[in-house]
Amino acid sequence: IRERLLDDPPLPPPPNVPELDATDPDFARKSVREQLAIHRDHPSFARCHHVMAPLGLGFAHFDAIGRWREKDGKHDIDAAGQLADGRAFDGSTQLISLIETRSAEVSRHFADKLLTYALGRGLEPYDFCAVDEIVERAEAEEYRVSAFVKAVATSQPFMRRRTETKE
Repeated sequence: IRERLLDDPPLPPPPNVPELDATDPDFARKSVREQLAIHRDHPSFARCHHVMAPLGLGFAHFDAIGRWREKDGKHDIDAAGQLADGRAFDGSTQLISLIETRSAEVSRHFADKLLTYALGRGLEPYDFCAVDEIVERAEAEEYRVSAFVKAVATSQPFMRRRTETKE
């Protein structure tokens, strides 16, 4: 979420961080929230996990393939959390509302990544005006994904891209 959606990648782990012993029977019996609390309390993990864990917990009602669930194994889901800036939420709907306060950043980052993919190359400074235009056009259509795709497909960098020819 932080890296792909908010363009705010976590810091790399510090060197020589020991792994928590996930094979410890007490660890395995704990809920995901309790396991993440151990990460947040461990000095080597705390700097990243106090920021990352709440984002994951906010979406804990969804399993690995996106199905809704009330329990994770035998544990009830607790999807409440607090962002690093102190804003609290209880569940994915409230978390999404908090993320929406950064919609301008999220939209720009999405447009940037979509144009990068479409061009098959990294963006250059001369592409940034096109990114601005893509976001404006998507905003006019309520940020629908189809509006982003259409704006990328009709953008100057995409229309003028060079394609390799086989000889």
